[in-house]
Amino acid sequence: MLSRTLCTLRRGKRRPKGSDFESRWRHEPPSLKPQQGGQQMFESLLLQKANTRAKAFIAQSMNTFSRPTGFSTAHDGNATISSNGENDMPMSENQLEILRHLRLPGVDVDMRSPEGYEINQSLDAFTDRRKFNPVDWCMDNERELTETPKSNENRSMFNMQRDPTETDASLASSTAPEQMSIHLFQEKFGCSMLKSWHAKTNFPSGDLDFQDNLDIWGEMPKYSNDMYFLYLIIRRRNTYAVIFDINGKCIHSPMSAGKVGLKNSDKGWRSEGSASTGNIVTSKYLDLVYPKLCSLEESQSRQKTGIQKGRRPIQVVLRVMGWYNGRQGALKALHDRKDKYHISYFEDITPIPRNGPKMPKLKRR
Repeated sequence: MLSRTLCTLRRGKRRPKGSDFESRWRHEPPSLKPQQGGQQMFESLLLQKANTRAKAFIAQSMNTFSRPTGFSTAHDGNATISSNGENDMPMSENQLEILRHLRLPGVDVDMRSPEGYEINQSLDAFTDRRKFNPVDWCMDNERELTETPKSNENRSMFNMQRDPTETDASLASSTAPEQMSIHLFQEKFGCSMLKSWHAKTNFPSGDLDFQDNLDIWGEMPKYSNDMYFLYLIIRRRNTYAVIFDINGKCIHSPMSAGKVGLKNSDKGWRSEGSASTGNIVTSKYLDLVYPKLCSLEESQSRQKTGIQKGRRPIQVVLRVMGWYNGRQGALKALHDRKDKYHISYFEDITPIPRNGPKMPKLKRR
C-alpha cells in the first residue's frame, strides 16, 4: 500500500527536537563563539597592506623639515588630512611629530613591531582607554625605578628638550633607590637580620656582603632538645591532647573527652563544643604527663652535667588546631599551670582551605 501512495511516509526516528539534547550540547559555550571586536584586522596580510599604505602616504605627502602638502590647518590649529574628498581626520602636533620622525633618513619602522604598534596606537583616532590602566601603571612604575635619567640629547625618541626648571636633584629623586645597606635596615626597622651582627660592626654603608650575611631562618622558631610539642586538637564535639618530644616520640597516649568520662557531654551544643570539656581534658592530661616529663628532664640533666639541677618549668611548643569553644578552655588549663609549663612558641596549625570543596547543605529538621 505504501508503494502506491503519492508521497511515502518518513520511516525510522523522528526529527530530533532541541529538548532531546542536553544543555551542554544545545548551547554553544561563549569561549568557542567567534570573537567580536575587529580581530580580523590583525591578519598579517592586512597589516602588511596597511604598513605599505602608510609608508606610501608618508612618502607622498610628507617633507622632512616642513609641513606636508597633504595637510591643511583647521580652524582650531590642528592639522587635518584631505585625501580625495574623504572626511578630514584632525591630527595633533604630537602625531605630526611622529610622522616627521618616520620620514627621517635611516628610520624604517615595521608596523608589526612593538614600536610600530605604539605608533599605530598614537595615530589611531578611535583609541579609547580607561583613565586608570593597572598594566600600564605597573609598567610605568617599573620603568621609573629601573631606568636611569637620560642625557639631554636622548631624553626621548623625538629629542624633547629638557625642562630648564628641572634640576639634578629632581633627576636623582626619580632614579632607582639605593641598595639597602645594613645600617639603613637597622635604622629603618630597629633590628638586624644578620647572623652575627654584634661581631661585625665595621661594615661600610654600601656593603655588598649584606645579602650574603642575611639569615634566611631569622623568622623561624629555634627549637631545642629540651622542648616538648603539645598538640591541642579541638573538634566540633570533642577535644584531644597529646604531647611529643623533639624526636617525635609520644610521651603519653592521647587524651579525649571519652577517656575522661565525659561521653555525650556536648549533645546540647549544636555547632560547637563546650569550653569546660576542653579545660577538663587538657587539665587532666597535663597533670598526668608532668611527672614523666620531670623524670625525663632530670635524667637528661644528669647525663649532661652529672648534677641534678633545680626543677624548672617544662619548655612547651604549643600547637593548636581548631576554632571551637574548647580552644579557650584548653588554653586556660595550660595558662593556670605557668609554674609547671612555659610556652616557648605558640603555633596555630588550623588548616585553612584556599578555595576548597563545596560546603555541604544544611539539613533541615
